[in-house]
This record gives sequence, structure tokens and C-alpha cells, in this order.
Amino acid sequence: MKLKRILLLIILAGGWHFVLESLAAEENSLQTGRDVFEAMEARQAFTDESATLTMELINAKGQVRTRKMESYSMEDENGLKKSMIIFTYPADVKGMGLLTLENETGDTDQWLYLPRSKKERRIVSRQKSESFAGSDFNYEDLEIRDIDDNTYTLVGQKQIADRNCFQIEVIPKPEVKSAYSKQICWIDSERLVMLKCEFYDHDNHHFKTLTASDVRLVSNTTDRWRAYRVVMEDHTDHHRTVLTMENLRVNSGLTAGQFTLRYLKRQH
Repeated sequence: MKLKRILLLIILAGGWHFVLESLAAEENSLQTGRDVFEAMEARQAFTDESATLTMELINAKGQVRTRKMESYSMEDENGLKKSMIIFTYPADVKGMGLLTLENETGDTDQWLYLPRSKKERRIVSRQKSESFAGSDFNYEDLEIRDIDDNTYTLVGQKQIADRNCFQIEVIPKPEVKSAYSKQICWIDSERLVMLKCEFYDHDNHHFKTLTASDVRLVSNTTDRWRAYRVVMEDHTDHHRTVLTMENLRVNSGLTAGQFTLRYLKRQH
């Protein structure tokens, strides 16, 4: 079973297939941290998704740089997950894109396409902790991860933004390479949307925080919720990235042929 990293989980998620007998059965089964994460993924179960995103990069002086992009994700007929992000604004990044593909071994392959040089760069393991496009998200945040890569401890419950939340400690297993020593996440217990997550480095220093808001019901559904605004803040650099979403489209018929480097290059 695969579990997406935080950014994809909240905004860019799609293509996960779980079957729940009933909402009541789901809620009653949430006894562990892993149960909660699995149930949260179940609520993201669409065949494909696309959306328009606005990214604001805000430095310590409050100066803002704005970028726009289109995001796409799907699961193919073999159950493999795919996602793609293409920048559309401003001109100096237009056409730049990130392609993320789950391969048959369960690992994730990532390529960054740079239209100015008309070349793609494969993101290797040692680069996963690097910033994506100058933001406070790194490439690891955009990976497709196996749920078995981590342990999930249900610490308790706490209110975040007047919502009852499960508080869960997520720790990578010793054999898993990660930029994080742990994450502490708060997940809305009713809507099963992550509202906050703290990220800790290998010195156990809390250096990044993600918060999500503007939670809305996905059109034509009764129990699928999404956060339309996400903020990732780096407490060391006093820098933050704000992502807002619009024009969310689900089950629109995306195909695997749209998730290739050849297709990505044609978008410039």
C-alpha cells in the first residue's frame, strides 16, 4: 500500500483506491495512527485529479514572489501512481516541470525539466532534501512513499482551529533515508484532512511547520474534503511558501500518456 507525502496528500493527491463498507465502519476502526493515515488516504480516492495552484514565496522581509502552476495526478491500470507539476507563470519559470512516477519496484523516480536548457535532470537520492523551485517544500515532500516506510503512533487528540484532531507521530524506519527524523501531524478526526504537521531534523530540531486551511467539500461528493490553502514555514530561514488551489477537477479522464517527459517538454 502506498502513502503520499504531505504536499500531495493535501493538495495534489489523487489516484488511490480503497473500498470502505461504510463511513461508520471506517470511523470505528480508527484505533491506531496507521489506521488514521489509511483512512485519510481512502478519502482521497479519485482515479485522477488536476488543479491550478498559486505559489507565493515570502522571505523574512515580507517580500513576495508569485508563481502559478498546473498539477496533475493519477493511478494507471497497473496501480502505479503518477504526478506532474508544470509552471505557467512568470516567464522565467514557464514550462518548468516536475514529473514523479512510481516504478514497478515501488520506488519513486523524479525528473525536473528545465525549458531554458531544454534538458531534464533526474532527482537522485542525495537531492531529495533540496528545495523544490525555491520553495519550502523539498523533493521528498513530493515523493510517493510506501506506508511501511514509517511507524505511526497515535499520541492523543487535540483541537486545531476549533476542530478535533488526531495527533500522530510519524517516524521513518531506520533503513529508510529521509530528511526528517520525525513528523508530528494533526488530522481532522471527522473530515480526515491534515490541518497541521511539524517537521523535525536529525538533531530533533523542529524546523518546518505545515498548516492547512480553507477546507472545502469536493464537488459532487458527500465526504471528500480538501484544504485549498497550505502554508509551509521554515523556522530557520524565516521563509514561508503559501499554496492556494482553484479549479479542482476529479475523474476527468487523464491518461498515462500525459505523464511522460515527452509530454512535459511539449507544454513549454
